[in-house]
Amino acid sequence: MLYAQEARPYSLLTVLTLLSSAVFLRAMRLKTNLQWGIYTAITVVSVYTHFYALLVLIAHGIYLLIIEKLRLSKTIFYYAIAFAVTLIAGSLWYLTIIYCRPLYANASLLQPEPRISLISLMTRWIGNSSRIFFDVNIDAMSSFKKMLPVIPVIVFLLLLVAYSIYFLCRHTSQPIYAFILALIIFTSVPLMMGDLILGGLF
Repeated sequence: MLYAQEARPYSLLTVLTLLSSAVFLRAMRLKTNLQWGIYTAITVVSVYTHFYALLVLIAHGIYLLIIEKLRLSKTIFYYAIAFAVTLIAGSLWYLTIIYCRPLYANASLLQPEPRISLISLMTRWIGNSSRIFFDVNIDAMSSFKKMLPVIPVIVFLLLLVAYSIYFLCRHTSQPIYAFILALIIFTSVPLMMGDLILGGLF
């Protein structure tokens, strides 16, 4: 609801991520050209919705490699085609980003943004994590005094997430928890690494 009130693509990206993941699992099970075609169409729309959707596509591929135990199979062949088609179809969008980024960088030289400290980055990550549940109005510029009243709530939410992951791994089979973990790790860690390397300007 928070992001739905803003002119940003996150709500649509969330829906497309869920939809592409569901169709991906169905395509793995049925192994039909129709299902993989639907999956490819959804991933193309996802990439045009937000560039970060490519991370979801990569997470799907890593999960597939884990399930197939790095063996080449018909399912991996279908996925490779879907991945290639998505990259080709989204090439215009990628070229636009590559072309426009230097223009944005040159404009930003007039008022360069300072690199964000590690503490501020961690504050941003925690604030973004809490927004999954509800907005506590925490960002990288929030002071410790502002954070203090909501720290217990944030800690509770993080512990709840950690326990949920533990419960998932403990009480489900590998194909189930591996899929969830792949989506969590390979969509969040690259963004966090980008923040660390570029000082929050990623």
